Amino acid sequence: RAKELRKELEEIETILGVSATGSLDEYFATSTFKLLKDRLPWLILLLLIQSSAALVMSEFESLLDRHIIIAFFLPMLVGTGGNAGNQLGVMVTRALSLGGVTPDA
Repeated sequence: RAKELRKELEEIETILGVSATGSLDEYFATSTFKLLKDRLPWLILLLLIQSSAALVMSEFESLLDRHIIIAFFLPMLVGTGGNAGNQLGVMVTRALSLGGVTPDA
């Protein structure tokens, strides 16, 4: 079983190396605040884009009422918010699977 775990760990480290996220040791040594700081600019940018999209939509509400086809492009705008949620979900799932977060922590 130890051989299997060692092989699995090597595979994970290979994946991390390819994705430019560093080794497992680097990942576990990185503080939560550093991880948040690295992702926070993207999350803020996505929030600003979503907010501006909502403002634009409110300005063109009568146009949307007259030309309903434009509304078919709205899912792309809403998807931006989903990206932020997915990013957080992946971070937490990865940390849980690698043992970086435990239920009692």
